[in-house]
Amino acid sequence: MLSIYLIILAYIAYLIINRHIDFIIRNRYRIALVVFILLVVFRFHGSSIGMWDNYITAKVDETKTTTIVGKNRAIRSDEWLVQSPYALAQSNHEKFYPKINDNIRSDGQNMVLANAPTFSIETIGKPFNWGFLLLGMERGLSWLWYSKLLALILLSFEICRFITNNRKIALLGSIWITLSPAIQWWYSTAVVELIIYSQGLIVSSYYYTTNKDKLRNRILFMFLFTICAIGYILTLYPAVQVPLGFLTLIFIGYILKSEIKQLLINKKEILAAATCLSLLIVTIVSFIYSSYNDIQLMLGTAYPGKRISHGGEFNLAELQYYLISWLLPFKEVNFKNNSEVSSFINFFPLFIFIIIFIVKKVGANKGLFYSLFGYLIFQFSWLIFKYPEIIAKLTLFSFVPEERLAGITFGLTATYLSIWMISILVKQKPFSNIQSLVLVTLICAVYLISLTFTDMSDYLTNKYMIFTLGFFLVLNLLILKGKLKYFSMLMLTLIIISGATVNPLAKGTDSIYNKVAAMKITKLYEEFPKRKWVAVDSLVNGQFLLSLGVKTFNSVHFYPDLDMWRKLDENMEYSNIYNRYAHVKVSIIDGKTYFQLDHPDAITVYLNYKDLSKADIKYVLSPISLNYPVLQQIDFIPQDNLYIYRVND
Repeated sequence: MLSIYLIILAYIAYLIINRHIDFIIRNRYRIALVVFILLVVFRFHGSSIGMWDNYITAKVDETKTTTIVGKNRAIRSDEWLVQSPYALAQSNHEKFYPKINDNIRSDGQNMVLANAPTFSIETIGKPFNWGFLLLGMERGLSWLWYSKLLALILLSFEICRFITNNRKIALLGSIWITLSPAIQWWYSTAVVELIIYSQGLIVSSYYYTTNKDKLRNRILFMFLFTICAIGYILTLYPAVQVPLGFLTLIFIGYILKSEIKQLLINKKEILAAATCLSLLIVTIVSFIYSSYNDIQLMLGTAYPGKRISHGGEFNLAELQYYLISWLLPFKEVNFKNNSEVSSFINFFPLFIFIIIFIVKKVGANKGLFYSLFGYLIFQFSWLIFKYPEIIAKLTLFSFVPEERLAGITFGLTATYLSIWMISILVKQKPFSNIQSLVLVTLICAVYLISLTFTDMSDYLTNKYMIFTLGFFLVLNLLILKGKLKYFSMLMLTLIIISGATVNPLAKGTDSIYNKVAAMKITKLYEEFPKRKWVAVDSLVNGQFLLSLGVKTFNSVHFYPDLDMWRKLDENMEYSNIYNRYAHVKVSIIDGKTYFQLDHPDAITVYLNYKDLSKADIKYVLSPISLNYPVLQQIDFIPQDNLYIYRVND
């Protein structure tokens, strides 16, 4: 039933867009601004923090809820369990969005590295976090969520229009990219922000060169370029930063190559350029100076710092994971997880089969097309060939795992080229019915191989496999025949089903703060501030404490708390276990303190009750009754079976 509603919605959306396309394109920035203001004013967002209702259930006001429509995604724990609590922890800190949050770890955590909102010079390059500083916690969350969504739509449109010179295809492409499963399932991560910064760099470069006689506009785009450059550099995720950086440089290099003599026109522009460069340098130098030790800690971790990739370890059949994209929001995968298998929907097989024809028909921007195609082939080679370590390190692709390359940068490159291909075929309509059927048959073979040699076959089952195969073959046939109207209708349906349904529509933060536990913990913490808490026998409650602004022994540590761990492990017997980015779980025991690796990014500290004072812990939040001499029960929340203990010296 939901699928029928979504199909109807997609058709209505197509009719509205098609009928008012001129108005929408002409007023796109005004429309985006009005929509953005309304969403922020009414505190809407797409966070899955409603998941907290599954862990902390007792409410202060039973009528209040967070999730309005849609499904909270447990698998999106990097959002509802990590990034959102980090942002809320910053909002509830006694200092105004500190750069170092001393409520995390024993010596504080660098929140710029954690990509959380901070009142620091680095925030110049973090526009998605500006809302927290300007409007506070709840509207800041709305700002964070929808500024990214609208930026993606607007920037993707500009890039698609540049490569296709077709407004209808550009508008479809902007929605296509924004609602891609790879975007929506990874929405809260550095992946999406890097894509936006990449697009911002490309678009600001393009409009800088095309506004030759408008000095004010050129200066504006200089500053936009600078903001995006700062954001890109400071969003430390090399697995995407490196390959996406090369893709960005290809676009910028092509855009600027013919305009190099006109980049600086007069003294005002030279002054503006010097100001932007100074701002960039000062911000980066300040970041490196203040964060150098923390960056070194990150690079020296067992996970993820010491991972080295050489390429060649990827199953090419998995490049077509987008075939199951339409089902991911409604059915959990029985292999990997929904985020890991999400990808950009593209038509890479068709593109490769007709590349000779495409090359002959590319009109403007041939140099860019050849460069993008060449880079796509290099990425493809990285997936199938093992490169010598020296080449991996020289290209920086040693930081790039094959799975992340295939799902993000390769997929985005293939999507750009797919959209470009569609614009050519719509204009040329070169293939006869017989030629189209032959090509669709070849593509069918590729899809069948992908379905057969991956776990997609078991996931889809026979019930859905024929439908999936048929649907994508029809899309390919419509592309070959240049039927833009029918392709757009079907593609819009696929995009809405596979992307728009991933994240819920939510409002406010009641799933965390409208809780009896939150009220009692906050009251106790206000009475005894800066007393350190520990959440035991739970992988999530540490982040709950952190969201309340409580000083917390265990939470998600973006880099290891070596000072504390070595205090508890004087012989450094367990250093390879705790030297990592980690979700830290704690269990109190009567025996010797030790550490256990539960997952590459999760550890358990089995803490002797006598070491509670050594760790300077004063309060314990526990889902089970504890009976140790140093613990005094001071409260109990029966609905959640949560005990609160004071640690006596």
